Amino acid sequence: YASATSEVYEQQPPRYTPPAELQQRLDTVRARYNTRRRHGSLDTTPHAFWHAAKAHGGPGDLPRQDDATVHLIKVTDNGTAILGRHTLSAGRRHAGATLTLLRNGRHVTAYTPDGDVLGTLTLDETKRYQGKLTPAA
Repeated sequence: YASATSEVYEQQPPRYTPPAELQQRLDTVRARYNTRRRHGSLDTTPHAFWHAAKAHGGPGDLPRQDDATVHLIKVTDNGTAILGRHTLSAGRRHAGATLTLLRNGRHVTAYTPDGDVLGTLTLDETKRYQGKLTPAA
């Protein structure tokens, strides 16, 4: 990087440099840095490595998660929510609300309709009634 910038700035720029000229200098440094300079750990240029990559990550390459499930559950009048064969207490103040429950193995996180975390609990597979959610911190 230092050699790329020193080539561009061999001569001291004038005290005031118009923005267009500064942009041109920046573009020159960026082009050398990304397309002509060999990256020490890649054994090629960053530009060539990027274009040769099979995937770049992002929304098209999200990891698949098979161990979690999402459930929309309406809270009963007495404040409970039924998740499969398990009953858990969300509290009477949430009666009638539809909660989003994210189950990851035995761990359950409950979200309010606004997306706030209501609470969590760890399912006990030996019991039908799971008790009250542990409030979110």
